[in-house]
Amino acid sequence: MVGDNIEALQQFTAQMKEHTNRAHLTEGETKTNTTEIARLKNRVFGTEAKLCNQENHLALVQNYVDRYVPVAVQVAISENIKTLPFDVLDLEEHTNFVKEEWTKLHMVILNDNGEAEVY
Repeated sequence: MVGDNIEALQQFTAQMKEHTNRAHLTEGETKTNTTEIARLKNRVFGTEAKLCNQENHLALVQNYVDRYVPVAVQVAISENIKTLPFDVLDLEEHTNFVKEEWTKLHMVILNDNGEAEVY
């Protein structure tokens, strides 16, 4: 009878040790999972921040292209036309056209609110 009780206590002790080991393992896994979740959250936040920066950069480039590239193109066209051998009447018409075009381009730049407009 005493031997049976000792055996039962040994089995119970072994089972308790096994449960304790599992609890420690589960606790360790929980810490590892918590750390991994925090790391993944940081990566997702970093990715979102990078995406936001790229969107802002794209909007700035789009705004520049929409507003300021036409000015550069008009300057290049006007400079090239001035070098061609046209008579005075043709150049006068061109000068009037350029004045009108510069007025339009100038208004676009003055009305620039910094936001790109996708057409």
